[in-house]
Amino acid sequence: MGITKSTDSNAPDAQGFGGLAIRAALLPFLKAEGGIGYRQDSFADGDVKVRQWPVTASLWASPFPALYAGGGVGWYYTTFDYNSSLPFEDTTTQKMGVHLGGGLNVPMGSRLGLDLNARYIFMQKNNDNLHVPTTFNPDFWSTSLGLAISF
Repeated sequence: MGITKSTDSNAPDAQGFGGLAIRAALLPFLKAEGGIGYRQDSFADGDVKVRQWPVTASLWASPFPALYAGGGVGWYYTTFDYNSSLPFEDTTTQKMGVHLGGGLNVPMGSRLGLDLNARYIFMQKNNDNLHVPTTFNPDFWSTSLGLAISF
């Protein structure tokens, strides 16, 4: 579970979201993660519903067992669902983004822990080429608190 907020000055309040991620150690100090999230907002008294689900891939460096930092890429899907009384067709768009962040993994037992993650997301202006940001100007931020289960 988490919270996400646009950095645009006209953006609405932060919204909650849910998701699932799988993280695996590639080396003792390097972890790979794949994840998917979901959130939904309503606008215009419920006449417009906006559903978003990012699909992300990340690499996290973990110099200490409880701390990690890194980044990755994401494909951010957005669906606009309009009330049937409106003259608009439902549409789905996809944009790429780059994220940078880190987190804290707090053990609560031999196979259970809490994972606190925060990241800044930089959306790509052109989906054809992936660009690493050269200035710190994220489009939105995201933070999550999840249950970490080891297998």
